[in-house]
Amino acid sequence: MSWLIVVDFDGTITERDTQDDLLERYAPEAYAEAERGLSEGRLTLRECMEMEFAPVRGDHDTIVAETVAAAKVRPGFAEFVEAMEAAGNRLVVVSGGFESVIQPVLERAGAAHLPVIAHEFTITPDGTTLDFRADSDCDVCGEECKRGVVESMRDGMPVAYIGDGYSDRCAAIAADRRFARRFLAQDLDELGLAYTPFDDFHTVREALLAG
Repeated sequence: MSWLIVVDFDGTITERDTQDDLLERYAPEAYAEAERGLSEGRLTLRECMEMEFAPVRGDHDTIVAETVAAAKVRPGFAEFVEAMEAAGNRLVVVSGGFESVIQPVLERAGAAHLPVIAHEFTITPDGTTLDFRADSDCDVCGEECKRGVVESMRDGMPVAYIGDGYSDRCAAIAADRRFARRFLAQDLDELGLAYTPFDDFHTVREALLAG
């Protein structure tokens, strides 16, 4: 049986969330306030991101290069990609992050060929604008989220979802198999939904190959 394997990027493929790192450097106050608004339910994820990134100012290429250089890929990712593709599975990266950061990190990890569905941003000396591309309207959670994107790619295949955060919640709930850490694991615990915890991709690879 072949799987559609959907992998989040920030905090999943990478050890730390690249957006968190960027915002902690360039817009710490807006970042803290927006995250509070999201956790308290006062902001949607889109509103949270717009609030966080609006005050980020500088040279786009310089900030992207810094962010890419700081990103560390989680152990076992390259081996995971190779093994999953050899087994006939389809892998897709679906991220609430930014393609200009994701693509060079994947290239460095030997996974530049993977399809990426993500947002994009443009940083200028006057502020940052976001181009939202990776979400679709969701009848379940009432927001734009990853669930609709994942469902559109399913094509009759079972879905394995691998993620760590708020933006992964709705899509993970709809998946046939879940791998979770951090905030996503907490949410699935509260919902009583089964998942496999992971800290590296060796764990994920071995679990999926075992069936």
